[in-house]
Amino acid sequence: MTYNIRGIKSVKEELEHYLNFSKSDSAKPDILALQETFLTKKTYRCRIPGYTCIEAKADHAKGGTGLLLAVKNNIGLEICEFKAAPTWLSGIVSGRTKNGDKFELLVTNIHFPNAGIRKKRAISELFDNYKNFDKKFKKHILLGDYNMDTPASNEFPLKLGSGFQHEKVTNSTGSRYNKATKLVHCEQFFRPLRLCDDHSTVEVGFSCECDNSIVWSETTVALADTPNNKAPTDDGVPSEIWKLVMAETTPTSPLAKLLKKIVNIIYDTGDIPQCLEISVVVPEPKKGDLKDPHNYSGISLIPKMAKLVAKTVATKLSKIDAKYQILVKEQAGFRNFEVCAGQATTLYEIVCQRKIQNKETQLSYIEYSKAYDRVPHTALLHKLRSVEIGSKLLNMIKGMYDALKIAVRVGNEVSNPTEYLCGVRQGCPASPILFDFYINEIFKGVRGVRVPGLISRIPGLLFADDAVLLAESSVDLQNALNTITEWSDTWEMAVNASKCGIMTISGELTTDMTLQGQKIDSTDQYTYLGYIMNSKWDVSGTIKNNNNKVRKAVYAAYSFLRR
Repeated sequence: MTYNIRGIKSVKEELEHYLNFSKSDSAKPDILALQETFLTKKTYRCRIPGYTCIEAKADHAKGGTGLLLAVKNNIGLEICEFKAAPTWLSGIVSGRTKNGDKFELLVTNIHFPNAGIRKKRAISELFDNYKNFDKKFKKHILLGDYNMDTPASNEFPLKLGSGFQHEKVTNSTGSRYNKATKLVHCEQFFRPLRLCDDHSTVEVGFSCECDNSIVWSETTVALADTPNNKAPTDDGVPSEIWKLVMAETTPTSPLAKLLKKIVNIIYDTGDIPQCLEISVVVPEPKKGDLKDPHNYSGISLIPKMAKLVAKTVATKLSKIDAKYQILVKEQAGFRNFEVCAGQATTLYEIVCQRKIQNKETQLSYIEYSKAYDRVPHTALLHKLRSVEIGSKLLNMIKGMYDALKIAVRVGNEVSNPTEYLCGVRQGCPASPILFDFYINEIFKGVRGVRVPGLISRIPGLLFADDAVLLAESSVDLQNALNTITEWSDTWEMAVNASKCGIMTISGELTTDMTLQGQKIDSTDQYTYLGYIMNSKWDVSGTIKNNNNKVRKAVYAAYSFLRR
């Protein structure tokens, strides 16, 4: 199968459905070629479960956008890289026939630039190299996207060498031979070949990091980050007890050894003891009628041991994200070194740069209703799998959400525990970053705006569930809202239309805007992450608002300042 994917992240779910969840293993292609993976040398390697892959990383300066070749495991085939260039990648696929005879064939994955001198150079380079290829290999397979019209695509292999035959192609136009029927059938091969332990093309990525057990230093760091003087939960053990071992570089005391053993058993097995599954929620009254349940906020008391393990899970996820850049760059919520002020400033600069050039910018501020409480647990696990989070780390997260229960305490009375199947766990240290993973693809398909000085378009900004959509016109904005509607409906999120708003900068709104079937009102002023934004796009409102906040804070602290 050959497929121009235009970015591996954009078709992750589609590839998973076709390659991972097919009921029949024989329906999966034996040889897979992907073009335009957009993976650079700074990003993690592409891993496709059940396949061994080789790659040519994207090199945009030379016209390369990333290529991948893969063979299915356990069918008697192995693959190794033969030669690579920015616009093509050749690999040697080898195995044995039914008669036991060894064979080798050369598979070349091609993606030429659209046009111009780069395309001519790429074609010329491939022709020059293929003269030598043809002498070394008797069997060849050409796959890929030639970026030519259909007649030129048909003629191209014939110019490259004699003896090429076109395979029947489905779901394709022009040179994009997407989802071509299988070129090699596994019935021809037998005796699966084991790859060497040091084989350079074995699937790599961050699965090994997901499989690492918790080391003692991770436990002590989590303990150091645990606050003191917090109410103990039903287990009756305050944090201060466990923190007695925090200074030990290796677990030497009986308490430290016990803690290490408990934490490792929980993490390695992914099995949460029943005593750690129950969260006790204590309702705290807010303003308004106390007979209305909406006027209460709940404080969730989670067993300290469960929090300790969850804090380690959150740290592992954060490190993996920081190393492999899984979360989109537009997301700043709950990430290290990202704050509200920085995100608000980013939004201000994006629009300001466009305003300087008198470019129209349409903004839609989006707020979800009880977003964290709506996350389906099965969908959350699917999202994690889709970005290759697996092994012990995924198993631990699955264990954290397998049989969650909640009880309510009012005074000295505690209700019977009730199991719940949606919502990230309130008060859990891992919940914020898990929600970031869940909402990560919300901007997928949103066109966004161009910003002077930047190459890529900016679809919007995210701070946890607070989203801002950016568009260059009213039509583009409604299209973007339709995309958000589709995502929200699919993943069971509901917008709070009364807290959303549309703002127009250097232009006008030509029609009413709707999101999830609800009208979104236009506004001249909106408070985003605590900062006042107005349609004039100046900072006067924010400065005035912050001055008032400082004045109130000084008055509140006056009695302390007098001392």
